[in-house]
Amino acid sequence: MRSVPAFHPVVVIGGCRLSGLLIDDKNKGATAFRWPVREDSWRIRISSELGYAPNTQTKAAAGIVGAGDTNGLAWNVTASVMDFVPKHSIGINYAQTEAGWLVSPQYRGNERLIELRYMWRPNDRMAVDIRGRRRLDLRQRIIEVSSGDLFDFYMRFTWNFRIRKL
Repeated sequence: MRSVPAFHPVVVIGGCRLSGLLIDDKNKGATAFRWPVREDSWRIRISSELGYAPNTQTKAAAGIVGAGDTNGLAWNVTASVMDFVPKHSIGINYAQTEAGWLVSPQYRGNERLIELRYMWRPNDRMAVDIRGRRRLDLRQRIIEVSSGDLFDFYMRFTWNFRIRKL
């Protein structure tokens, strides 16, 4: 569901920026808002995506218990507090992806995901990103695998190398 293009502000009401509902040709929709509208000090951002695949594989092909086709529903909600301390942001992501949703690089089919993320940007060239994520199966698998309930930890340091024109 991450292929949704960037939002363009639609309306600002009482200091809240609301980005409109975006629906594309892949049966996906997304919306977001940020409050208050400013670039300095803290800000709250809440976003959500929803997708539905009408043509899905069978449960047997997906490796889950039951007869018939899988559900093609996928959705997530993200809430972030940006610059709660200058240059520090934190957020939480909750997502559910049914086994019939096949087109997401971040979310696997038949999965519930809960993620806590922290980001520090000390300057415009450097960033530290730390994430803890727990994944749970939504439906029982035909063959139980050890990946049914996972916790992973991720830390990334990024340095932007800019090439200046002489």
